[in-house]
Amino acid sequence: MEQTSQVNAEGNKMTTNSETNGRYHTDWLNMIFPRVKLARNLLTEDGVIFISIDDKEQANLRKVCDELFGERNLITQIAHKARASVSNDKIISQNHNIILLYAKNIDVIFSKRNTIGLDPVLKGFSNPDNDPRGDWKGTPADGPGGAKKGNPYYDFMGVKGYFRYSKEKMQQLYEDNLIVRTKNGLQRKYFLKDAKNSRKTDTSWWDDGGYTSNATKQLINLMGGKTFDTPKPVELIEKMLRLFTRDDKDSIILDFFSGSAATAEAVMKFNSEDAGHRRYILVQLPELIEKKTDAFIAGFRTIPEIAEERIRRAGERIIETKPVSVENLDIGFKVFELSKSNIKKWNVTPESTDISSQIALSESNFVEQSEPIDIVYEIMIKQGLDLAYPISEAVVGKANIYDVAFGSMFVVLGEEIASGIANFIIKQICNDEVENSVVVFQDEKFINDSEKLNTIEQLNARGIHYDDILSI
Repeated sequence: MEQTSQVNAEGNKMTTNSETNGRYHTDWLNMIFPRVKLARNLLTEDGVIFISIDDKEQANLRKVCDELFGERNLITQIAHKARASVSNDKIISQNHNIILLYAKNIDVIFSKRNTIGLDPVLKGFSNPDNDPRGDWKGTPADGPGGAKKGNPYYDFMGVKGYFRYSKEKMQQLYEDNLIVRTKNGLQRKYFLKDAKNSRKTDTSWWDDGGYTSNATKQLINLMGGKTFDTPKPVELIEKMLRLFTRDDKDSIILDFFSGSAATAEAVMKFNSEDAGHRRYILVQLPELIEKKTDAFIAGFRTIPEIAEERIRRAGERIIETKPVSVENLDIGFKVFELSKSNIKKWNVTPESTDISSQIALSESNFVEQSEPIDIVYEIMIKQGLDLAYPISEAVVGKANIYDVAFGSMFVVLGEEIASGIANFIIKQICNDEVENSVVVFQDEKFINDSEKLNTIEQLNARGIHYDDILSI
């Protein structure tokens, strides 16, 4: 945003995209196109994306998504009833938003369609004949469509007509006590135990996804005052999760226009119901909150600050309700802010190649006022490690040793690093029975080259990997 002169160094917006702007739609498309393209690249092969949009840009967004995903990968265009009241100042009150639903790979999604859908309706089941397989209800055995659909015609149990199954299959089902005669014909038993594992096919008309007005009231109740305009209903996000992540309790849900963090609350609530381990990643520009607003008066200065507090309070409230799976419910989260590298040699600029910069680099490889934990996280990113991995810290002499993911990687920082740290690392790895561990050192802080070589030899002797490329 700063590079394109949309905000200044303090984050204040420099321009607005008003409808009187001759490039109104162009500016919006230039903003949305790279984001949607990135989102597609991040999706797994069985991933899907929901994009909520109003009428102003929905036609343009549809074209963008058709280009990036391919028209064939459009699952549907959903109409979400977002408001209940009628706007009398309109010719026709627009009470719905559009939600575009695309698949990364429609063939993969279609192959998993039996696991996709809403919770089934479990009414009307009973066991009038004491079937040992449990409660059941009748489902049609006749073949709708008759001869046009290729359904066979025959007489079975005195009932003539078109059936779903061949006569041989019907006989087999009958012998297995799965076909019953009713006053309306023949029906097949459908057991409750099977219904519980089924999914109900949803439609493209969503009038049960929650209203924006209700979402606003719920957020006011949670935060103790109005902090955010037009938040997304938590029920809407929950419905999306139920449709596609019921059988994948380890899903990762990414929201890159996260606003007030309704997605985080929805993920935590769904996890509390089925002991899931779904995780969320929220992305939000640090937009400044206007003065004189209730949120500013309450002490919030940016939208992410509102989101952080909302996640804390929502998590605590879910715990207070004591759901079935509360014992294993993880309501913790980490907050990261995009910044320049803390490691000088990774900040490649024309200025960093001059002689004075090279001399400064030999004295210290870190940017002034860099926090050690920030350096650890940056190395994790470079190594492709999950930022949610646990990190523990230990002090050996004057060196700080950060253990990432129970010995998967060690980062050694601090002053006067000596070979004694090798014994500590080896002991930790033996205790956790870790294989293929990696150690990253702050090279310039070794007492001398001999101590560095001894450390590396001790680690190599125990199969612990050290790579000069990772040295900092």
